[in-house]
Amino acid sequence: MDTRQKHPYQSGAGWIWLALFVPLLWWVWNPARRIAIEPMTFVFWHSVVELFAVVVAFLVFVTGFRAMLSTRKGAVVLLGIAFCGVGLLDFLHVMSYSGMPDAITPNTPHKSIFFWLAARMLAAVASLAYVALPPVPRVTVRAKRLALMLMLALVGAVALVGLRWPERVPALFVDGHGLTPMKIGLEWLIVLVNLASLVVLWLRRMQLRDECVVALGFAAALSACSGMFFTMLGVVDTDAANAIGHLYKVAAYLYLFHATFNEALRRPLARMEIQHLREKLVLSSAPDGVIWVDEGGTILMANPAMATLTGYRADELVGRNVDMFLPAHLRDTHARSMRGYFAAPRVRAMDAVELTLLRRDGRLLPVDISLGHWEDDGARHAIAYIRDLSERQMALKEIRDSTQRLALHFQLTPLAVIEWDTNGYVLDWNPAAERIFGYAKSEALALHATDLMPKSAKQHAAPAWASLLSGRDGARTTHENLTRDGRVIYCAWYNTQLVDSDGRVIGVTSLAQDATEQKIAAERLSYLACFDDLTGLPNRTLFKDRLSQAFLEADRKAQQAAVLFLNIDRFQDINETLGHEAGNLLLQATARRLQGCFRSTDTVARFGADEFAVILAEVAHVDDVTRVAQHIVDKFKEAIVIRGRGLFVTFGMGIALYPVDAADVDTILRNANSAMYSAKGVGRNNYQFYSAAMTERATRQLALQTGLRAALDNGELLLHYQPQVDCRTGRIVGVEALLRWRHPDEGMISPAQFIPVAEETGLIVPIGEWVLRTACLQAIAWQRQGLAPMRTAVNLSARQFKDPQFARRVLEILRETGLDGQFLELEITESTLMDGLDSVNAVLHDFKRAGILISLDDFGTGYSSLSYLKRFPIDKLKIDQSFVHDLLTDVSDASLVRAVIAMARALRLIVIAEGVETPGQYEFLRADGCDELQGYHIARPMPAEQVASFVARYNRR
Repeated sequence: MDTRQKHPYQSGAGWIWLALFVPLLWWVWNPARRIAIEPMTFVFWHSVVELFAVVVAFLVFVTGFRAMLSTRKGAVVLLGIAFCGVGLLDFLHVMSYSGMPDAITPNTPHKSIFFWLAARMLAAVASLAYVALPPVPRVTVRAKRLALMLMLALVGAVALVGLRWPERVPALFVDGHGLTPMKIGLEWLIVLVNLASLVVLWLRRMQLRDECVVALGFAAALSACSGMFFTMLGVVDTDAANAIGHLYKVAAYLYLFHATFNEALRRPLARMEIQHLREKLVLSSAPDGVIWVDEGGTILMANPAMATLTGYRADELVGRNVDMFLPAHLRDTHARSMRGYFAAPRVRAMDAVELTLLRRDGRLLPVDISLGHWEDDGARHAIAYIRDLSERQMALKEIRDSTQRLALHFQLTPLAVIEWDTNGYVLDWNPAAERIFGYAKSEALALHATDLMPKSAKQHAAPAWASLLSGRDGARTTHENLTRDGRVIYCAWYNTQLVDSDGRVIGVTSLAQDATEQKIAAERLSYLACFDDLTGLPNRTLFKDRLSQAFLEADRKAQQAAVLFLNIDRFQDINETLGHEAGNLLLQATARRLQGCFRSTDTVARFGADEFAVILAEVAHVDDVTRVAQHIVDKFKEAIVIRGRGLFVTFGMGIALYPVDAADVDTILRNANSAMYSAKGVGRNNYQFYSAAMTERATRQLALQTGLRAALDNGELLLHYQPQVDCRTGRIVGVEALLRWRHPDEGMISPAQFIPVAEETGLIVPIGEWVLRTACLQAIAWQRQGLAPMRTAVNLSARQFKDPQFARRVLEILRETGLDGQFLELEITESTLMDGLDSVNAVLHDFKRAGILISLDDFGTGYSSLSYLKRFPIDKLKIDQSFVHDLLTDVSDASLVRAVIAMARALRLIVIAEGVETPGQYEFLRADGCDELQGYHIARPMPAEQVASFVARYNRR
C-alpha cells in the first residue's frame, strides 16, 4: 500500500505474523490442546513483555508529542498523548497481575483484566482516530498540554476505580470458570475497532501514502489478531492463548511506533534536509553574488555568482577580507563603516546606495548591495547580496536614448500628436499638428477640442469625451475638422487615455492624420463600384440590382419587363482608325443619346467596352418593346460628330422578356446576350428577340462541355497525324498531331465544334497536356520501330500560357518521355503572342533552350507584325490554308504567299504551307521556295498505327 516507504524486513515479519495467526488460533481453540504455563514462569515473562510494551507505548508518546513539520501534526500528537495513557494503563495491568505484590487491594485476574481492557480499548480508538482524522498541520503548545492533562486525568480516574474499588466493576473473570461474556464481548469490540481502522486506512490510502501505510495496516491487523486470542482464554489465565495474544499486542505496538516515528521524526528531518538542500541550491543558482562575513570582515562563504562578479573562484574568496574588493585608498574608510554597521546593525535594501567593486582583472564594476545580519552564539555576522549594475546602467542609457528618439519622432512624425488634459484643453502639440490644423504651438495651447470641430459636431463632443475618459481601450474615429483658416478637412483619429502610476486618468493622447484625400478616393471607389467611370451610366453590378427590382415591380403589377443588350457594330475599327481617345468620346456621346431614348423609370447601363444594356420597366405588351428598339435604330440614323467627323453608330441588339424568356437575372442576361449575337449574325443595325433555338444551341454547347470533361477520363480522345514534306528532298520530315474526339453515341465530333468549348471552359489546359504527352510517347515509339526520327508538331493554346507552371510541365514531359527537344515542334498563334508579350516571350525562350522548334501558325490571318518575328524566338512560319486555296486563281493570294516566303527567307525562317490539296498548288509553292508542305495532296490525317508504313512507302518513291 505504501509506495514511498520501503521496509522489506518489517513487511516480511508482519506477513509472517499474519500467516501464523490462523494456525496458532486453531491450535489454542481446542481445549484439549491448551497448555497451561507454570504460574511463576508466566508472571516473569508476562511482566517482561508488558514492560516492553509500556516502553514502546511511551516511545510512541514521546515521538508523537514532539512531532514537527507534519501535515497531520494534530493526529500524530493525539496518538502520542493517547499512548501515554495506554502505557500507564499497561503498567497498572502489570502491577495488578496475580502473582505480583498487591497494589493497594489484592491482585486478581479480574483487576488486571480491567486495566488490560482499558489500555486495549484506548489504543484501538486512538489508532482509528489517527487514520481517520484530516490534516491539522499546526497544534499549539497549550493545546498539547491541555490534552495531556485530560489524558492523565482520565487514566487517574480509571486507576482509582481499578485499584481502590475493583469489585464495583462488572465481573470480567471468574475463578474456576474463566472469562465472562462481558469480557469476551469487549474483546470482540476492540477487534471490530481495529478492523474499522483497517477499512478506513484502505479508503484513505492515497491521502496517507506518505505515512507508512503498511506499518499502520500491520498495527491494526495484529491488534485485531491479539484480541482474537484473548477471546480464547480458558479457566486459568496462564495458558498459551494468553501468551500468544501478548506477543501479537507487542508486535502491533512496534509497528505503530515505526509509523509514528516516521511521521513525527524521520520524515520531518528528511524534509528539513531537503529544505537545506533547496536553500543551498537557491543560493548556488542565485544570479546575485552572496557572501557571509564575520565581524572582522572575513569572508565565511561565497556563492558561485561571486566568481562571475569578481573573477575569483568561490573557494578562493573564503578566508579573505572583503577589503580586497575596494581600491587601497578606500579600505580604511570601509573598515570604519563596517565597525559602525556591527555596532548598530540594520537592514539595508537594494537601491539604497551604488558602489563599485574591484575585480581580479583590475576593472571597477558598478554594483548595488543589500545587507542583513544575525548572531550565532554571541558572534555577529552579516550577509551581503551584491548585484551587477552594468546591465541596468546600459538599460538606463537605452531608455535615455529611447526617450530622445521618441522626442525626435514626436517632432518629425507626419501624424499630428496632441496631448489633452481631462477637460479637453491642449497640453502639447507637435509640428505635424501645426501643418494639419494651421495653429502654431503657442496658439494651440489655448485651444479646446471643440475648437477643431464644425458646429454640427460640437453637440456630440461632450458625451464622446466622457466616454473616452471612462473607457479603457483606445477609440478610433474619423470625422470632419476645422483648420485655423476655417477650411473643413476630414481626419482619422486614434485617441487613448493617459494614466498615472496609480491608474488614474490624467489626460488623453491623440494621433491624427489628414484623411481628406483618402475619403475622396473612397467615395470615388464607391461611385465606381456602381457606375461606369467613362459614361457615368450604371455598371453591371447596379444594373443587376435594378433588374431584380424591376422583376418585383412587374410581378406586383402583373406586367412584363424587358432587357435590351446592345453591341456597337465594328467599334474596334473606330478605335484602330481614329484612336482610343476618339473611341471614348464616341462611347460618351452614344451613352447620352441612348439615355434620351428611354423614360426616367428605365435604366441604361454600360456593360463592357462597346456593350450597353437597358431595362424596360412596366412593359404591357411586346409591341411596346419593338417600338422602343426601332426608336433606337431611328435615333441613331443621325451621325455623331467626333472631332469634326461624323460617325454613324449602329447596334446589334438582343431582347429578352421577363418572365417569358427567363425568371431570374442571370438567365435573362444570358438570353439577351445570345439574342444580341444572333442579331449581329444577321447583319448590322439589327435587333432580335430571344428564341428557343438559341436555348437549343446553348444546350448543345453545355452538352459538349459536359461530354468533353468525361472524354479525357474515358479515353475518347485520340490523335491523328498529318505528314509534312520537305520540298527540296521530297521526303516526309515531320507530322502534325491533330486532336480527334470519338463520342460513344455521336461518333467523331469535329474539332471545330469542341475546341472552342475547351478553350472557353479551360479544359484545353489538361487536354493540351495530354496531347503533348501522347504525341511525345508516340514519337519515341516510332523511333523504336526503326522509323527515322522526325519532328512532331503540337498546337498550343493561348490559355495554356496563362498557367505559370506551363513551361515546367512541357519540359518535364520531354524528360519523362525521353524525346529529344529537337524532334518537338510547338505551334502558336499570333493572338497568343498578343495576350501576354513578356510572359509568353519568357516561356518561348525556355523552350528554345531545350532545343524545341517554335512555329507561328495561321500566319497572315491575325494581326501580323514584323515586330513579332523580331522580338520572339520564332523558327517557322505557317501559311494559312485560306491563302493557299485560291493562290492559282487569285493574284492577291499568290502575291501574298510569295511575299511571306520572301520575308521568311530574309529573316532566315522556315516557311510551311498547309492546305495543299492539288498538284498545281504543290508545284507552285515548291517552285517559289516554300520549305515544307502539308495537305490532302500529300496525305490526310491518319491514326498513329498507319503513319510508319505510310512514311516508309512515301519516302521510297
